[in-house]
Amino acid sequence: MYSVINVKNYDLIVGLDALNLSRDYLKNFIKSKAIIITDENVDRYHHKTLDILLDELEIEHEFYVIKPGESSKSLSEYEKIMTYMSMSYHRNDTVIAFGGGVVGDLAGFVAATFMRGIDFIQIPTTVLSMVDSSVGSKTGIDLPTGKNLIGAFKDPKLCIIDPLLLKTLDDYVFEDGFGEIIKYAICFDEELFDMISSKRYTKQSNLSEIVENCVSIKKDIVLQDKLEHDLRRLLNYGHTLGHAVEKLSDYNVMHGHAVAFGMKCMAKKYSKDYNRILEVLKIYNLNDNYDYSVEDVYEVSLRDKKNTKDMISLIVSEEIGDCTVLSMNKSNYKKVLSDIYED
Repeated sequence: MYSVINVKNYDLIVGLDALNLSRDYLKNFIKSKAIIITDENVDRYHHKTLDILLDELEIEHEFYVIKPGESSKSLSEYEKIMTYMSMSYHRNDTVIAFGGGVVGDLAGFVAATFMRGIDFIQIPTTVLSMVDSSVGSKTGIDLPTGKNLIGAFKDPKLCIIDPLLLKTLDDYVFEDGFGEIIKYAICFDEELFDMISSKRYTKQSNLSEIVENCVSIKKDIVLQDKLEHDLRRLLNYGHTLGHAVEKLSDYNVMHGHAVAFGMKCMAKKYSKDYNRILEVLKIYNLNDNYDYSVEDVYEVSLRDKKNTKDMISLIVSEEIGDCTVLSMNKSNYKKVLSDIYED
């Protein structure tokens, strides 16, 4: 069984075996041929799954395979894909993002800009992309100076979220997605926090309920503030420090682990529930520390796209289930970092 969650302009299909069970949806949303942008890891484990399904639906398609990792969200990779598509793809064709957050961001930006925009379908394959990055229509690529500095908002025509695809993930990547799940729990849903704290979920667990909870939270926020002017900023809990850690590690630290570090730092400074947060991070092996200096973290944070010229916004949760935006000038932000690192 699967659930259908409507996000105004498109549907999210969520549930075990949703990819196979929702084949009629897929057939209806592909007008001509499709290019499937994926990475080497997903292609190795799941190529046949999607290839056979599209063959059965008599949809002309091909796979475009990129290297896994943040380095593929680059101008050079974007240019290669756009050049390749310009030789045989047209406005009535479809881009399918079949992978994690990197694939979804890159493929979505390709779809948003190729011939001024063509149809786009999301099929996320990691925990993080299922609960977060595939929902909300953000797409983008990185610059050497920072993450997601080039991008566009692009609604998919359809998003199919099938937790069966998670079983082939390695442990680090699986746990990485819980960084975002824990974010949703801390900021918006104490019941979800209790659920993921009461036992350790694994690749063999049915994550459909957790995924649906997170997707529903994000859907409600996105519908109220799609362009991140106000309410949507709350989804950035832990992200200012997290993005700095990603950049300083040359993206060897994955997004969810970096965000977990950012959340731990914010909880240490501001939350009365710090010990509860620390415990759930430990359950999912997200309690890492990183030895970057205050000065390095500060300098990278200043280039985060969410900042204004003079102010930095941090998301603060004083107690589980609630959060708010705390804006401060740059000197006060540096003092916050110093306080966190010196304790």
